[in-house]
Amino acid sequence: MLVTDAERGSSLAIIRSLGKQGYRVIAASSRSGALGSRSRFAHGWAGYPPPERAPKDYTQAMLNLVRDEDVNLLIPVTDSSILPLLPVRAELEQHCVVALPDTQALQASGDKDGMLAQGRALGM
Repeated sequence: MLVTDAERGSSLAIIRSLGKQGYRVIAASSRSGALGSRSRFAHGWAGYPPPERAPKDYTQAMLNLVRDEDVNLLIPVTDSSILPLLPVRAELEQHCVVALPDTQALQASGDKDGMLAQGRALGM
């Protein structure tokens, strides 16, 4: 399993939870020395380019990681890690499960103006 954004507390919680259940977890981050990489439940650490600054390099790094590390589940944690993966989601899913909702639902949930308009249309 590969968990992104290992510098975040939320990622550390995921790493710990999966590790306690006996899963092999790779903590991944664009920052070296990330909190999650130092967890005793992380079986390894993987670096990747910052998705905000180099989205294409980031997606290629993620594709390489899931192939090279035989990852069976990819858990991208933050929007900055999730959004660049959407165009390559089908390719990733040839190698592993990607822990994300349906792409259309994910995009709709991020559309604040669309959600407000839908709420108004429903009388909210």
